[in-house]
Amino acid sequence: MKKLLVVAATTLTLGLSPLGSLATTTTTKTSADFTDLASVDAGLKAKIDALLAKGVFEGTSDNTFGIKENMTRAQFAKVLVLINGVKVDTTLTTSSFTDVKADDIANGWSIPYIEAAKKAGLVDGTSDTTFNPGDNLTLGQFATALVKSLGKKVDVTGTPWYKDAITKAVALNMLPQATDGSVNATRADLVTGAYAQLTVKPVQTPVPTPVPSPVVPLVNQSAIDKIIALGDQYHGAPYVFAGTQVVNGQYIQGDCSGWTKFVFGQLGYHLHGSSSTQAANDGVVVDKSQLMPGDLVFSDPTHEGHVSHVSIYIGNDTLLHTYRKGIGVTTSKFSGSSWDKTFIVARRVL
Repeated sequence: MKKLLVVAATTLTLGLSPLGSLATTTTTKTSADFTDLASVDAGLKAKIDALLAKGVFEGTSDNTFGIKENMTRAQFAKVLVLINGVKVDTTLTTSSFTDVKADDIANGWSIPYIEAAKKAGLVDGTSDTTFNPGDNLTLGQFATALVKSLGKKVDVTGTPWYKDAITKAVALNMLPQATDGSVNATRADLVTGAYAQLTVKPVQTPVPTPVPSPVVPLVNQSAIDKIIALGDQYHGAPYVFAGTQVVNGQYIQGDCSGWTKFVFGQLGYHLHGSSSTQAANDGVVVDKSQLMPGDLVFSDPTHEGHVSHVSIYIGNDTLLHTYRKGIGVTTSKFSGSSWDKTFIVARRVL
């Protein structure tokens, strides 16, 4: 099975000419210019328009977007480079891979993008000397590339090898639930994934002068004190899956997402109802190494292949959460725990 350790970047244009993908146009097209997008839903059209405006996509012809077409590894390489703001030397005509040649009508245009992606650590070949630019990209390879380009680690030792990448991509709203990683990716998948990545990690552009170190966010101590107080107040409240009950503002029982929804509601924040929808929508994504008190921590301790638990990090390597009949609301050590080992994503609401 071919795996992309840091998968292929993508070509926006998918032009029919080898030079078509490097050409520029004077007028930016919109989804209305492509006949095969007429029946596409409004949400996907909006994402396509946003990516067209940023120059991340073009059509496969003057009036066709190719929304249902599969992506090749060369094509994916170009988009990955562009959404990550990687500098491209468009004068390159020689590739470090023996099967990517300038005189290849179908893939010769991709040399600058594949080389830029490789240099940036975004892609590897299918071997030390080959890239297989014309091969179709699978959703497993697609997910691995996007997640790694966000600086997140992907475990490829599981079965199937792409399980961890798919789980993380779903949590980041890059792919829908129950995605089959062995299926070939389409340009529609690329639109969804590329748009989601741009909202998680803005494209970095060079700056002429040094940028001061970012100010470390201040902890909202009053909110943290309130969260800890609620944990003390309701310590031991029963865990009941899908049975959250709040009476006259008092927490009676519930599951992990019902507990976080209640706690943050006491602080004036509205969270979504389930752990998976909270992971996809509430707050902003933060790196595991940058956890601050009040951050939501999403894991998969039941090994379901997707987010199945949410906790509140309260500092000092401690989680506040509810789980399992007979335990309920409690605090737990984070490092080395099942919630740490199956960590998927963290989000900051406060």
